[in-house]
Amino acid sequence: MKYFIDIGDSRNVILLRLMKDDGASAVELKHNTEAEKGDACIFSPAKKFNLEEAKAFKKNITVFAGNVSAEVKAEFDIKNIKHINFMEDEIFAYKNAWLTAEGTLAEILVNTQKSLYQNKYLLLGYGRCSRALGLLFNKMGIKYDIVSFTKEHLEQSCIFAEQSYFKYEFLPHLKNYDVTVNSIPAKIFEDDMLSKFKPGGCVLEIASVNCLDSTKVKDFKYVLCPALPKKYTCESAAKLMYEKIKEQRIK
Repeated sequence: MKYFIDIGDSRNVILLRLMKDDGASAVELKHNTEAEKGDACIFSPAKKFNLEEAKAFKKNITVFAGNVSAEVKAEFDIKNIKHINFMEDEIFAYKNAWLTAEGTLAEILVNTQKSLYQNKYLLLGYGRCSRALGLLFNKMGIKYDIVSFTKEHLEQSCIFAEQSYFKYEFLPHLKNYDVTVNSIPAKIFEDDMLSKFKPGGCVLEIASVNCLDSTKVKDFKYVLCPALPKKYTCESAAKLMYEKIKEQRIK
């Protein structure tokens, strides 16, 4: 199998080197039409395909990437393209969440003027990334509060957080938080809720869908934080990707 690697992502630049050093037949991907039957194209877990890109692939290849839309998945099925979704691997997703949590700490330091221990934190959601960040906070002795939108997650988060809110119970207290980290891929805040944020505070968006309308933000900082492993821990992220790729090679 020949591997064509999209090096538009810093993780993949390192991944290409790792694979070459390991003796794999790996080259830079220049166009989606390059891979032939039996070959593989490798993209980052954050890659978003449009339908035109999907149609450019030839039949009977393998594509390593993250989540794809329904229309892209349909195109893959038509062409008998095997899609290896990094994010469907629970171990990969868990380890990637820890890299995201470390990157979130870096974003907090960059976007606030306080010590990590002097900020008051609110975590929105209790998925992998939020859990990883919460556990990292716990290890460092940093206190935080959390918002869960399901009863199950509420019961889990109560064990670790100082205060756990269910759904919108947190709104009356929102002005207390210097840093709000959103990991829920959905619009949570209507425009009339934005005045409830602390003036001069910071909202870090680590989810794939914005939790609010950024054009309506006035008195606080709203920071988009996509693909944090790419930004801060690209070497570790590349090694994590290669672990998953080698699993498929063994199969």
